[in-house]
Amino acid sequence: MSSLSGKRYHLFWAKVDVGDGCWLWTAGTDKYGYGLFYAGEGMRLAHRLSWVMAKGEIPEGLCVLHRCDVPSCVRPGHLFLGTQAENNRDMRDKGREFRPIGERHGKAKLTEDDVREIRRTYAAGGISYRELGLIYGVCKENVYAVVRRKSWVHV
Repeated sequence: MSSLSGKRYHLFWAKVDVGDGCWLWTAGTDKYGYGLFYAGEGMRLAHRLSWVMAKGEIPEGLCVLHRCDVPSCVRPGHLFLGTQAENNRDMRDKGREFRPIGERHGKAKLTEDDVREIRRTYAAGGISYRELGLIYGVCKENVYAVVRRKSWVHV
C-alpha cells in the first residue's frame, strides 16, 4: 500500500477532527467503529493509512494497534505496530475482550434454565440425546455437549 497522492492525502485529512488528544475520523466507519477511506485501490482502514502516511509501510503480518483504544483515532502518535497475538493480548489486558457466552451469545437457542433441565432430565434416565434435542430445538450433538459439560460449562 503506497502513500496517498496529494489530492487523496488532503481528502483524507479533511475527514479528521484534530484535537489535543485523539484525532477522530469523522467519515464512514465499519461496524467496529474503525474509519474507512477509499484510497484509490479500494476501501482501507483509516488508522492504517494514517500509519503509512506518517511512518511508512506496514510490514507484512503486522497490525496497527491503538494506544488510546479509540477505534476512530488516526493520530499517528497513538498508533503502534504489533502482531495479531500482541493485538489480542493488548485487547485482553485492557479489558476490551468480549466473548459472549450462554444466553448472551446471539445464536444461543437454549437458556440456562433449559441447560439445567436438560441435565436433570438426562440424568434421571429414559430419554436420549436425540429426544431431548427435539424437545429443545437443537441437535443431539448439542445435547451431548450440554450433558457432558463440553458446552455451557459456566452453568
